[in-house]
Amino acid sequence: MSSANCIHEFQRYQILRWFLDNKIVTAQVVAFARVSVKGTVHERLVRPYALAYLGRSGELQDYETLQARYRDSENWLERLTIVCAMRGAPEAIRAMFYGRVAGEDPVIDRALAWAKKNVDK
Repeated sequence: MSSANCIHEFQRYQILRWFLDNKIVTAQVVAFARVSVKGTVHERLVRPYALAYLGRSGELQDYETLQARYRDSENWLERLTIVCAMRGAPEAIRAMFYGRVAGEDPVIDRALAWAKKNVDK
């Protein structure tokens, strides 16, 4: 996805979505997702899947990144994506995050309810 041959964002999106949908974790894709979440380049198509991929495949620092991204984001769609992505976090981290964002907005509460029913195991 970081190759010079992959010139379109849609290509990156399709590749990242394939890895996510097939639950395949590789160091290269995790690294790409980390860059996509922190950067400003792949915002529209890739970032939501990068957030979801880190939520499913991340390490402790990735969950901290997701929480910081949630706190700093004013984009409600991105916040909802992060709430859903955090369902892959370890139980203690997920519970603290969900407790902190609960009651923030009715749409967040709906995402929380969905995420709690669909926790990644």
